[in-house]
Formats: sequence, C-alpha cells, structure tokens
Amino acid sequence: MDPPDIVAARIRAGGFDGSPETPASLARLLADAARAHESGVTALEDALCAHVGALLRSGDSRLVGLALTHIDVQARAGAPVGLTLVREAYASVESAEWSAWAAREADTATPLREEVLLVADQAARRIASGTCGAG
Repeated sequence: MDPPDIVAARIRAGGFDGSPETPASLARLLADAARAHESGVTALEDALCAHVGALLRSGDSRLVGLALTHIDVQARAGAPVGLTLVREAYASVESAEWSAWAAREADTATPLREEVLLVADQAARRIASGTCGAG
C-alpha cells in the first residue's frame, strides 16, 4: 500500500469514486489495512468521512449518489467507519449547504434527501444487526 498520506489525498480527490478505483476497492483497502494493523488507518477513514461529507453537501445529485455508494459499500463490508458515515449522512441533510440547495432546487434536493435518509437507515440497520457482509 502507498503511504497513508498519499492514499488519504487520493480518497479526498475522488480517486475511489469509480475511476481509477471504486468504492469497493477502497473498502477492501481499508479492511486489509485494519486487519494488518497498519498505521494510518484512522487518517484514511478521516479522509473518507471528509470526502463523503463534501459529496453529500455538494448540491449535485450525481455526487450525492457517489456518497451514498460509499456509505452502502462500507456498511456492507462491515467497516468500522460505516457508522461515522451514517452519522455524516444524517447531518448532511440538516446542513446549511443542503438547505441552500433545497431552496434553489427543491425538485431535486427534496427527493434526494429522502434517498439519503433511506440509505443511512438501511446502513445503520445493517451495522446494528451485524449483517455486515451479507448481500
């Protein structure tokens, strides 16, 4: 694995948003790093949380969709960062950025808010029930 600061920069820059690598490859990388007790895992998780938070607050439905993919993949993988991402999702729809977006584009932001809450609820239930890793 590259040094954690380089990987964290790739995460924040969207390098695991589908090109060149995917949210699933990031989940595997985080899981492998955690299993190996590699230093820097916390920095990678922090980078992912910051990236997902920025995507959720972007006011762009495509980017919000990417954030939801990250949340779902991390929850399904049973990643420790999954719960933090769920909290980030709940916080995002109450944020000033989301409110401003909803004021500008209610037809897009309002239904997407419901989708964010649905994905966050499903991820939280998966984490709480211990069904992480189940399809």
